[in-house]
Amino acid sequence: MVSVEDLLRHAEQLGVKLVEHPLPKGYCGFYLHPQRIICLDSGLSQRQYLCTLQHELIHAEFRDDGCSPTGKPELRARRETASRLIDLREYAACENEYSNDLFHIALELDVTKQVIEDYRELVLPKMIAQQHNFVNSR
Repeated sequence: MVSVEDLLRHAEQLGVKLVEHPLPKGYCGFYLHPQRIICLDSGLSQRQYLCTLQHELIHAEFRDDGCSPTGKPELRARRETASRLIDLREYAACENEYSNDLFHIALELDVTKQVIEDYRELVLPKMIAQQHNFVNSR
């Protein structure tokens, strides 16, 4: 499991500065590429902080300079965040135990419900398609 400390080290390696500030309702964080700054809402829970920091670091890695909520950079950041924070075996065990209870799956995996939704919508279908292509290529 990725820790906040791991992500803080990664930010340092990328040369990205982190700041915390109260943000308007609905905003957890954002990345400013020209300044190489990630701003996180100062009121985030530990779980939200981890997920938001991972998300914004992906924007930094790809040097995203602004993005729309439905644009390719945002979808990539959401997919990569879910992929990096969730282990497939752990997810499968939680899915088996909690079925469609996203809240309890998120609690068990120590991520936000949004990251679970992104994992289901953006990561799992791609994994299934890759496995299908592998099986069919044999």
